Amino acid sequence: MRLLQDEDIKHYIKLGVIGILLFFILAISLLFLFRSNYRITLSQSTIEFGDEVHIVDLIQSIGDEKISQKNKLSSNTIQLDAFEVSFTEIDLSKLGEQQITAIFSDESIKPETFRIEIVDTTAPVIQLTTKEPVSMDLEIVKAGEFESVYKVHDNYTGKTKIKVKTYIEEDSYTYDEDVHLKIEATDSNGNTKNKTVMIHINPESEPDPQEEEKEEAKESQRNEQIQEKNSNSPSVTPGTNSSTVQTPSTTPATPKPSNRQFLFSQGYNMGNVESACNAALNSSGATGACVPLQDSNGYYIGMELRFY
Repeated sequence: MRLLQDEDIKHYIKLGVIGILLFFILAISLLFLFRSNYRITLSQSTIEFGDEVHIVDLIQSIGDEKISQKNKLSSNTIQLDAFEVSFTEIDLSKLGEQQITAIFSDESIKPETFRIEIVDTTAPVIQLTTKEPVSMDLEIVKAGEFESVYKVHDNYTGKTKIKVKTYIEEDSYTYDEDVHLKIEATDSNGNTKNKTVMIHINPESEPDPQEEEKEEAKESQRNEQIQEKNSNSPSVTPGTNSSTVQTPSTTPATPKPSNRQFLFSQGYNMGNVESACNAALNSSGATGACVPLQDSNGYYIGMELRFY
């Protein structure tokens, strides 16, 4: 107890405690300083899916040394003055976080790890198959058959899995008017692209004068046949029980024409294929319709005149 009361002893004990504390502080500081010499700093920690990026392109510095192009030996190796650093490769085909390990050629340096994330923030691409304004018949617009107007693709989501919504912005419309087609494409990661397309609705088709003349000639021929049969029917003598039954007049059925195709490969295009098909329908004198044709990929390739 008397020793503890000695002021000199107390002074030395205090100095010893302070010295031990300073030693630990210095040791910890040197440890962190030593570790920081090999700390890896990234220029970015995310990669867009589909981008061709090598891991060495993302390394900004190792410790205090900045990384330049001359330091990059390969897609996953960096050369510094005292050692080389090799990195595990990035799997660019998968979304999500990936752990990358840096291995130093100096075995006394422990490996460093960090994380890279592959993301998809790119919206689908909507491409028009023809120039605006797109000419379409009123019946096709009302039916919502717009697949021939556009095509979509995405950097991650397959074509068949892209959700596409189409609608006409205007509430009402008729022949020879312009309307706005809204196209909304969304990929499997929720990225959405919107596009507006101007559509001109074709004027209403005018009756073909030649077609009207053909109908009038057919009607006149039927009337003549009826009158001829009536004039050739035997007369009935009054007071007799004989009677004559008149067979109804029938017109021989006209054979249905064969269907006909109007293809872009034959020289037709979006501007004239529909009018050419309608002209052929009107001149045929038969009943039918012009139907858009698509290939196996859903692309518009022309129209087909189908007779009923």
